[in-house]
Amino acid sequence: MSHSATVRTPAELFAELPGQRFPSYREFESTLVASFNARAFDFPSGYGWRDALSWGIRHGVVRREGDTIVVQRPIGH
Repeated sequence: MSHSATVRTPAELFAELPGQRFPSYREFESTLVASFNARAFDFPSGYGWRDALSWGIRHGVVRREGDTIVVQRPIGH
């Protein structure tokens, strides 16, 4: 049985998103929430998807280009 790597940082979460350009915020949020929820137990208690989103915005990993949300691979990933 194979196990995937444990995600413990927002950088790892964003590096593993199944798309880098999302045509709407709604699609981006849905993908981020699903990805986070699949790994929620790998993050500290009380850390939520909105915390990861805030990290992504602060670090320039998530940005808006018109109506498109772009996720840039975090440095080192």
